[in-house]
Amino acid sequence: MIRVFADDLTGAAELAGICKEHALNTLLTVVPTAANHAEAIVYCTDSRSMDLAAALNITEQFLAPISIAKEEMVYKKTDSVLRGHVVEELLLQMQHLGYERALFIPENPSMGRIITNGQYFVNGELLSETAFAHDPEFPRKTADVVSMLAGHGADIHVMQCADALPETGIIVGEASCQEDLEKWASRIDKEMMLAGGGDFFQAILQQRLGNPRQTLISPPQQPFLYISGTSFQASVSFIESVAGESGLVHYIDAAVLEGIGLQAWLSNCANGLKENQKAVVAFHPSLQGQTLYSALMLRDRMASIIIALLSMTSIKEIMIEGGSTAMAILDELDLPYWVPNTVFGRGVVRMQDAHQQYAITLKPGSYPLPDYIHSLFPIIHQ
Repeated sequence: MIRVFADDLTGAAELAGICKEHALNTLLTVVPTAANHAEAIVYCTDSRSMDLAAALNITEQFLAPISIAKEEMVYKKTDSVLRGHVVEELLLQMQHLGYERALFIPENPSMGRIITNGQYFVNGELLSETAFAHDPEFPRKTADVVSMLAGHGADIHVMQCADALPETGIIVGEASCQEDLEKWASRIDKEMMLAGGGDFFQAILQQRLGNPRQTLISPPQQPFLYISGTSFQASVSFIESVAGESGLVHYIDAAVLEGIGLQAWLSNCANGLKENQKAVVAFHPSLQGQTLYSALMLRDRMASIIIALLSMTSIKEIMIEGGSTAMAILDELDLPYWVPNTVFGRGVVRMQDAHQQYAITLKPGSYPLPDYIHSLFPIIHQ
């Protein structure tokens, strides 16, 4: 049995997809369940955007059904650039499962995210010089790993894979390539709690289960709805280009957020879906960088608007960018169990709910759009 605890939904889906590629019978759940009929269970606590007290409370609820499980593989999935209540949740999980040290490899070299000489780099730039410095909830204003993780009551050791490892504390492993990940995976022992990003999890499964297998990719069902709750510029620019060449984009602006003209907006979007069999819903660019609406308010309002739209249409397939947006929508749908069936690309995973009502593809906001989205919404002039 493999158990994964993830603090946001797209991270949970990413690791569920990796399990799927390794031919494991995998279940993703958004409730604290002790179900054990799957070979891999991925639990989404959705704690990243909560305040600290709430995050620890919900993490404890998910851990409560799990006994000390050193005979199993237990993995704590964190954000690759260390957003959220990373150290506090790691310490809680270590305490609950009886570990005195954790091997923590958060970076993803396959995506240009590496730690070297104690500094975090994204595609060759210091983390603090990238778009992550302007994250609305957890801005990364420093690239120094110890500075990002210090001050939470833990012994933090940033180390290279050839170093002698301490017996206690959180060992943050430096890695800049696949070979480094493989070396770290070879140093695992039963006295370590395992934590980190998707690359390290992939390296562990590959070492234990062999190479992953590509999942069969089929086109999405129509009508198809693409929902973007991310502020990352690549997605914002893509949607602006689609809007410039078609009537497929339905922006949510400040007026719609306030309920002004909402019914007309819903009718227009529903009619567009019926006519074109596809549509994009996103926040209007004028809302980027504003301070009037909190991130929590935006994602909750997006979720309520989407649920109203779903009640007016026959949509069966959706893609959602952004973990917190996706979780807010799934909460409204009240569908707690999901099974991964397609991996379109790293972290871009199609999930089917247990009742076969919806297929939902989940995508982290900072990850590249999959090719099949580009093929559905082609841009002629770029």
